[in-house]
Amino acid sequence: MYNVILPVRFSLLKERDPEMFEWLMQYMDHNMDRNKNKEMRDSTDRMATIVALAVPGIDKNLAWKIIGILFTNCFEFKLADIEARALYPLVSLINHSCIPNLRHTNLINELKSEQLEGEIVVMKLEAQRTILADTELTIRYNDYMMSQIQRQKFLSEQWFFNCSCERCRDPTEFGTMTSGLPCTSSSCLSGYLLPHLGLAAWRCNKCDHEIAEEDVERSEHNLVQLAERKPEPYNIRTCLQQLHSLSKILHNNHFIIINLKQKFLFSFSINMKKIRDLEPEQRKKLSPLFLAQEKYCRQLLTYHEVLDPGQSNIKTRILLELRKVLLIQSRVLTDDPGTTREALASKLMEVKNLSYLVYEKVTL
Repeated sequence: MYNVILPVRFSLLKERDPEMFEWLMQYMDHNMDRNKNKEMRDSTDRMATIVALAVPGIDKNLAWKIIGILFTNCFEFKLADIEARALYPLVSLINHSCIPNLRHTNLINELKSEQLEGEIVVMKLEAQRTILADTELTIRYNDYMMSQIQRQKFLSEQWFFNCSCERCRDPTEFGTMTSGLPCTSSSCLSGYLLPHLGLAAWRCNKCDHEIAEEDVERSEHNLVQLAERKPEPYNIRTCLQQLHSLSKILHNNHFIIINLKQKFLFSFSINMKKIRDLEPEQRKKLSPLFLAQEKYCRQLLTYHEVLDPGQSNIKTRILLELRKVLLIQSRVLTDDPGTTREALASKLMEVKNLSYLVYEKVTL
């Protein structure tokens, strides 16, 4: 029932703000494409019937168009305890890219005026990198940690277009190989099957062996299901075993591996107090774990910086984890009587310079 509130509010603009209503009615609705799905068609028809009955001057055909415009141009967001859809007329005009130059986020602003008082959810746009003059502004409609197949399928089903942005045109996706799967040719030991825009097959970067995209999609789906299977018992050892097992199959930066590393990092986040309370010998035994966490932090920061340049919440979280790891490593160094002053100073300097690490070039 709540789904009809926004279409009703949109419809009321016809009387309250005719100029804005006419402006919004020019937006794309994609109803012809969306109506090929029977479930979606029936749902839209029910909503259109309610809107036409609720708002004078809005017939069912007009209600259909209004609902289509909202489906196509609205933004969904979750903010604090708010979960909603909103239409931002100007932002809706910005095209998509899988490697955009703008980041869009939602913020809650206080609204105070003679007529209204309360909170309003606004959208903030900020540059992710330097934007040259006459460059088209773009935002991202999808999750950048999706594979090439997942991104194209999502955009095709939700917005009815195939993306041909700079990232989608590059089979390696800027060297990350985030979608690549190991070559299936028995004579190829080190190649990866990569997507090539406009081709129905994926091609190996070493031996030119090709495989149909539907076969790649099937393999990817099976690997995703394998990665989503929760290890039993769920602990550091079993999660690392799962990660290492899949790492033997997939590239180090494949989106499945990246997701597993990130999940491991946050699931077993270092508890500083517990580590401080351990005996020096106990901390020393955990040193391999701390080194693995440091390695994952640096790899994740580089991966995110390549595919999502600029500041982001996820990079901030990873930097905080890296800071904890380096501080614990500093403590391990102080436990060792053989540690030189220079080695300890170098480690502490890393902690101090963390704000620059997100831009540091780390080998992928």
